[in-house]
Amino acid sequence: MVKRLPTCILFLLLTAFTQAQVTYNGNMTEGYWSFPLGTAASGPASCQGTGNVINSLYAAGNDTELLLGIGADVSYGHHILIFIDSKIGGYNNAGFSHVGAPLGLTNFNAGIQFDNNFYPDYCLVLGTNTDHDNFTFDLFPLDGTGGSNIRLGTAKPNNPTIGAAYKLSADPSNNDFTKGFEIAIPQTVMGYIPLNQQQVKLMVMGISDAGNINNQFISKANTGEGCYGSGAIDFKNFAPDPVEYNPSKSLPIDFVNIAIRQVAQDIKVIWKSASEKEMKEYQVERSSDAIVFTNIGTVMAKGNATGITEYDFTDKQPIIGKSFYRIKAMDKTGRTTYSSIAKINYGRVDNTLIIFPNPVVDQINLQIVGIKDGTYILEIFNDLGQKLITKNIVYNGGYGLQQIPLLSSMRKGPYRLLLRNKAVFYKQHFLVQ
Repeated sequence: MVKRLPTCILFLLLTAFTQAQVTYNGNMTEGYWSFPLGTAASGPASCQGTGNVINSLYAAGNDTELLLGIGADVSYGHHILIFIDSKIGGYNNAGFSHVGAPLGLTNFNAGIQFDNNFYPDYCLVLGTNTDHDNFTFDLFPLDGTGGSNIRLGTAKPNNPTIGAAYKLSADPSNNDFTKGFEIAIPQTVMGYIPLNQQQVKLMVMGISDAGNINNQFISKANTGEGCYGSGAIDFKNFAPDPVEYNPSKSLPIDFVNIAIRQVAQDIKVIWKSASEKEMKEYQVERSSDAIVFTNIGTVMAKGNATGITEYDFTDKQPIIGKSFYRIKAMDKTGRTTYSSIAKINYGRVDNTLIIFPNPVVDQINLQIVGIKDGTYILEIFNDLGQKLITKNIVYNGGYGLQQIPLLSSMRKGPYRLLLRNKAVFYKQHFLVQ
């Protein structure tokens, strides 16, 4: 007799597995968050604003989302602004007027200057209702068009909103660095492409709807930087510096290098890591365009190491021509980070092998054009990857013609012909009719 788990226990187990990385409860206490990127003490001094408190900023990432944690509280009539530089381009100093924006954002003076190389693309605005029991999350594009906001959603304290697009939670506190707001936004929404811009830059500030800064910044403070918050916004003397993080570099591991080379008809991927700590596995990812990557295999990590650790993986079905590889490292809590991207040009994709006629009827007529003279191994595989024919051929240049009779077992369908030696590898597909 099979006993079933009670529904409530099963739900809790499923919840634990689906939210293993971050529990969305407004508390940044999980190891996934690590240490805060910045605190109010690390930014410009506060001049006023009791009751509108910003304490800390956390940031993390996974392979699909940007994650932010704001240790803070906010009162009605005020908002928390998180300026986010997530892609190339950004704010052009043309003003922040947007349809539906709170006055605190709209009243920013045109021509406000941030520090050099900080061009925020979005402003994430956090607010609350009069009863302080429902919190709003709105994302405003800062592209100078004055467009309307993207409503991410609302969240009640200890009652997260977890949908297909966004994950939101709130548990604000005036005096706790680990309580406040948690937000997960898809990288695609933010236009974040690690290959183009690995670092995401952030600046957090509290503001009243009248346009006055009311509390601490989360930013880097320059020497001699004066206080903010005594009145209307004025960045004339000191522009706030953003803090930075790399969503794909959040683990206690350093990739020393990644190398790829062709070995016969395979691709061997080799990588080295240093200072591993509680690592779980390495996933080998491949791409034809360096943008969309696919997992092609997993290598289990050794766990913990203080020195250099070497790993390797063999890709037995590589992409002919140009391809890209990277390593996705995952620790035991589910956090991920990536290696750099390595490129290889495998085999040839021009018309060095010509099969005619194609589809094939009774024999394969293979014309070889313009490859290096020498001895090659010719192999033919069916669509299940089973090797059916192997033979050595000698190519002496020019237009070489090989005629290979079909086996009686070769039924109608697709096949693959490979021609290789120790240095190069060629590939062609054909059909048997």
